[in-house]
Amino acid sequence: MSAANLALVGASLVWGSTFVIAKDVLETWPPLTYLALRFVIATLVLALLFRRELRRTVRSEWRAGAVLGMLISGGFALQAAGQVSTSPSVWLSSAGFSCRWCPLSCGCCGASGPAAKT
Repeated sequence: MSAANLALVGASLVWGSTFVIAKDVLETWPPLTYLALRFVIATLVLALLFRRELRRTVRSEWRAGAVLGMLISGGFALQAAGQVSTSPSVWLSSAGFSCRWCPLSCGCCGASGPAAKT
């Protein structure tokens, strides 16, 4: 098996296991508390790793980041709410299937796919 395939399998295992862990956490914590803690930890880690880049960030980039952050936060909140009321296997299947809609929706909107490398 190639290194790329092994990396894909590894990423799938890690991604899939997070649904089981999240289900366990969401049995004791409210979804928004869980998400807030998760994002605070991620923010602190990324701020430490990319502190030089953060200093060079301009106002328009902060504004765009805030808008995108609110949109993805809404998506994560809906996902966490769904995980509370379904099993990890059902939610993982629906989340995995939603990835197939991205290229289809782009094609319907007239967007083209990525250019092939030569």
